[in-house]
Amino acid sequence: MSPPQGPPADGYLQYRNDTAAVYACALGRVFLPELERTRAVRCLEGGRWDRRVGSCYPFDYLRYGTKKTLFQHN
Repeated sequence: MSPPQGPPADGYLQYRNDTAAVYACALGRVFLPELERTRAVRCLEGGRWDRRVGSCYPFDYLRYGTKKTLFQHN
């Protein structure tokens, strides 16, 4: 098994065992595109993880950080 990925900036490793790890974002931050505070990753055969942990984004970024946000429907 490969070591798990490091926690995202503004986040932390919440739980880990030999087959899975759960990461969490700090309050007011979420993983995209799910808009959830936690993300689980599983260890696959060969020791790779099934997905990347990714980054934690603040709600303010989602609202003001881009011209078109997830909350606009144009």
